[in-house]
Amino acid sequence: MLPEINLLPKELGEKNKSRTAMLLLLLATVLVIAALGLVYWFMSSSLDKLQSAESDLQSEVAALEQSIAEKEEALKNYRFEAIQVLEGVLYPVTPLITEAHRMLPDNGFVDTFSWSERSIQLTTQLDNKTDVAEFVRRLKASPFFSDVTLASITAAEAPGRISDDPEFVDFSQVPRAVAVFTLEIDPNYLVESGGAQ
Repeated sequence: MLPEINLLPKELGEKNKSRTAMLLLLLATVLVIAALGLVYWFMSSSLDKLQSAESDLQSEVAALEQSIAEKEEALKNYRFEAIQVLEGVLYPVTPLITEAHRMLPDNGFVDTFSWSERSIQLTTQLDNKTDVAEFVRRLKASPFFSDVTLASITAAEAPGRISDDPEFVDFSQVPRAVAVFTLEIDPNYLVESGGAQ
């Protein structure tokens, strides 16, 4: 084993140790301060970016709120206009159905009923063409309808045929007349009558 030889005076060796410790402590402090400064710099740049993004989002939210307000106003105006149009166009249908049914001759009935803005389409089954003519006369006399058009008239097959033989004729069953009508509605009369007769 070799002996340790220190040729420096004892005080100087201890001073060096304390100086080294001080330098190490100072270096550690500088490194900690630098690390804290670096963290602060990253955080402040992140904060700036977030604040910039926040202001962009706030301006976008403001623009969207304004757009929503404009669209809500336009929708209110549209609804108001739609209600006005519908109030001018819509009419009660029940009185029209009742009137058409009241005009039917005996043994006549309505197969289909459809309506549009100003007209009604009826498909009826009546006993014969005389009943069709009588139904047209009654409809033309009704104040509910401004025009009556007979679109078509065909013979419905008699129900309960006994035979499929075309030469066999069952005279006890007479085919009914299927008539399709278009009735133009008189909106002035509907308004005056309030939809009721």
